[in-house]
Amino acid sequence: MRKARIDRRLKKVDVVLTSARYQDGGVRLAQARGFERRGAIWSDTLLFDRETLVKRVRDGRRVVVGRERDLPGNFEIGERLRLEGSGWLVANGGSGARDDLAVPLF
Repeated sequence: MRKARIDRRLKKVDVVLTSARYQDGGVRLAQARGFERRGAIWSDTLLFDRETLVKRVRDGRRVVVGRERDLPGNFEIGERLRLEGSGWLVANGGSGARDDLAVPLF
């Protein structure tokens, strides 16, 4: 049996978002579910509100979207979250006319 390994790129990530909930007809983010790095380990599932995510992105934290893998603490990393000029939270390659994290809904 082969030894399971965690993706090395995760060492450079602060928050991984796995799903989202929108309000206002799917335009504005209400909450996002994800995990936060705490030293060498990851937190349990956390709920982030929009203001918290905006603050973390503005502070230069590396917030990405992703998907959980079979091994706990291992994620399939997607795009990095950024703020559009008009204040929308979007994953790279997403629509800039609304909050768009490109993750499944919960």
